Amino acid sequence: MSQSALAFLSLISIAIIYLFLFWAYKDYRVDCFRQELFELRDDLFDEAASGFLDFESNSYGMLRSTMNGFIRFGHRISFSHLLLTYVLLRGRRYSSSVPFDERLQANLLTLTEEQKEIVLDYYQKMHFALARHLVKGSPLLILTVVAPLIVSIAANRVLRGLIEIFKTPIDRLDSLACVEGEVV
Repeated sequence: MSQSALAFLSLISIAIIYLFLFWAYKDYRVDCFRQELFELRDDLFDEAASGFLDFESNSYGMLRSTMNGFIRFGHRISFSHLLLTYVLLRGRRYSSSVPFDERLQANLLTLTEEQKEIVLDYYQKMHFALARHLVKGSPLLILTVVAPLIVSIAANRVLRGLIEIFKTPIDRLDSLACVEGEVV
């Protein structure tokens, strides 16, 4: 095969990988994120319909509105967007006078302990869905953070296993090091 044909095939392969990673996969991840939030919002609605939460409570309204916002603008949410927002808006005041978390905490004061647990559970589930979306939606983040983290965790498990296997020789080395390290 000639050099130009090989270069052309390589270029086509790179284009296909690029389209997959930054177009098809991105759309798939956004759809998964939205579907997860639709299900979460439906479950929250079921909690209120069952009488565990009041449809008119501010906490319910805040969570439902926030989930709706994530669903509506999920295609714009990315790890790079999160970082850029953090860097550019660090130290600036919120657009509203009170941060979201403070408003939610104030609204929780009107609920029973059981209702607070329900709201906080859905709040946490919503953030876990967001975190999964941010991590899985960023090939760069997967390659630079997630993959090395997985390798590190696997390596630690292998090392623990090796230490357990060689416990007796390591114990002897510990004894020798202790003797050598004693201050006279």
